[in-house]
Amino acid sequence: MSIVISSDQWRKADSFQRQRTLARLVSQISLVLEVIVGAVLFGDAIQAFWGFSFGGGATSGAVVGTRLPLKIVVGKMACAHLYINFLLSRRRKIHALVGSIRSRNNE
Repeated sequence: MSIVISSDQWRKADSFQRQRTLARLVSQISLVLEVIVGAVLFGDAIQAFWGFSFGGGATSGAVVGTRLPLKIVVGKMACAHLYINFLLSRRRKIHALVGSIRSRNNE
Protein backbone atom coordinates (compact mmCIF):
# COMPACT_ATOMS: atom_id res chain seq x y z
CA MET A 1 0.00 0.00 0.00
CA SER A 2 2.99 2.32 0.46
CA ILE A 3 3.29 2.71 -3.33
CA VAL A 4 -0.08 4.46 -3.55
CA ILE A 5 -0.23 6.21 -0.21
CA SER A 6 2.33 6.67 2.53
CA SER A 7 1.99 4.53 5.62
CA ASP A 8 1.51 7.62 7.81
CA GLN A 9 -1.42 8.79 5.72
CA TRP A 10 -2.91 5.28 5.73
CA ARG A 11 -2.70 4.96 9.51
CA LYS A 12 -4.18 8.41 10.08
CA ALA A 13 -7.06 7.90 7.63
CA ASP A 14 -10.48 6.92 8.87
CA SER A 15 -12.41 4.08 7.29
CA PHE A 16 -14.16 6.38 4.80
CA GLN A 17 -10.86 7.79 3.50
CA ARG A 18 -9.38 4.29 3.28
CA GLN A 19 -12.37 3.09 1.29
CA ARG A 20 -12.07 6.04 -1.11
CA THR A 21 -8.35 5.40 -1.53
CA LEU A 22 -8.91 1.73 -2.30
CA ALA A 23 -11.75 2.58 -4.69
CA ARG A 24 -9.48 5.03 -6.55
CA LEU A 25 -6.75 2.37 -6.75
CA VAL A 26 -9.16 -0.26 -8.13
CA SER A 27 -10.52 2.27 -10.62
CA GLN A 28 -7.05 3.10 -11.90
CA ILE A 29 -6.07 -0.56 -12.21
CA SER A 30 -9.31 -1.29 -14.06
CA LEU A 31 -8.70 1.57 -16.49
CA VAL A 32 -5.15 0.38 -17.19
CA LEU A 33 -6.42 -3.13 -17.88
CA GLU A 34 -9.10 -1.74 -20.23
CA VAL A 35 -6.39 0.06 -22.22
CA ILE A 36 -4.29 -3.14 -22.35
CA VAL A 37 -7.28 -5.15 -23.62
CA GLY A 38 -7.87 -2.50 -26.29
CA ALA A 39 -4.24 -2.73 -27.40
CA VAL A 40 -4.45 -6.54 -27.61
CA LEU A 41 -7.68 -6.38 -29.64
CA PHE A 42 -6.21 -3.77 -31.96
CA GLY A 43 -3.02 -5.80 -32.42
CA ASP A 44 -5.01 -8.95 -33.17
CA ALA A 45 -7.14 -7.12 -35.74
CA ILE A 46 -4.05 -5.66 -37.43
CA GLN A 47 -2.38 -9.09 -37.50
CA ALA A 48 -5.49 -10.72 -38.97
CA PHE A 49 -5.84 -8.00 -41.61
CA TRP A 50 -2.14 -8.20 -42.47
CA GLY A 51 -2.33 -11.97 -42.82
CA PHE A 52 -5.46 -11.75 -44.94
CA SER A 53 -4.08 -9.02 -47.18
CA PHE A 54 -0.60 -10.38 -47.74
CA GLY A 55 -1.27 -14.09 -47.22
CA GLY A 56 0.38 -16.50 -44.86
CA GLY A 57 -1.57 -15.34 -41.82
CA ALA A 58 -1.36 -18.83 -40.33
CA THR A 59 -1.92 -19.15 -36.62
CA SER A 60 -0.49 -21.88 -34.44
CA GLY A 61 -1.79 -25.25 -35.49
CA ALA A 62 -3.01 -24.03 -38.88
CA VAL A 63 -1.70 -25.20 -42.20
CA VAL A 64 1.01 -22.92 -43.57
CA GLY A 65 -0.24 -20.77 -46.42
CA THR A 66 -3.88 -20.66 -45.33
CA ARG A 67 -5.54 -17.42 -44.45
CA LEU A 68 -8.44 -16.46 -42.27
CA PRO A 69 -11.83 -16.05 -43.94
CA LEU A 70 -12.94 -12.51 -44.69
CA LYS A 71 -15.85 -12.85 -42.24
CA ILE A 72 -13.44 -13.52 -39.34
CA VAL A 73 -11.14 -10.64 -40.32
CA VAL A 74 -14.04 -8.19 -40.59
CA GLY A 75 -15.40 -9.41 -37.24
CA LYS A 76 -12.05 -8.86 -35.52
CA MET A 77 -11.72 -5.41 -37.02
CA ALA A 78 -15.27 -4.48 -36.03
CA CYS A 79 -14.70 -5.69 -32.48
CA ALA A 80 -11.46 -3.71 -32.18
CA HIS A 81 -13.13 -0.64 -33.68
CA LEU A 82 -16.04 -0.75 -31.23
CA TYR A 83 -13.74 -1.25 -28.23
CA ILE A 84 -11.44 1.59 -29.27
CA ASN A 85 -14.50 3.85 -29.67
CA PHE A 86 -15.48 2.87 -26.13
CA LEU A 87 -12.02 3.83 -24.89
CA LEU A 88 -12.16 7.12 -26.78
CA SER A 89 -15.41 7.92 -25.01
CA ARG A 90 -13.52 7.48 -21.74
CA ARG A 91 -10.61 9.62 -22.95
CA ARG A 92 -10.95 12.18 -20.15
CA LYS A 93 -10.51 9.50 -17.49
CA ILE A 94 -7.54 8.00 -19.32
CA HIS A 95 -5.84 11.40 -19.57
CA ALA A 96 -6.43 12.00 -15.87
CA LEU A 97 -4.91 8.61 -15.06
CA VAL A 98 -1.84 9.28 -17.20
CA GLY A 99 -1.44 12.70 -15.60
CA SER A 100 -1.63 11.25 -12.09
CA ILE A 101 0.95 8.59 -12.96
CA ARG A 102 3.31 11.20 -14.41
CA SER A 103 2.96 13.49 -11.41
CA ARG A 104 3.57 10.58 -9.06
CA ASN A 105 6.77 9.67 -10.94
CA ASN A 106 8.09 13.25 -10.73
CA GLU A 107 7.86 13.32 -6.95
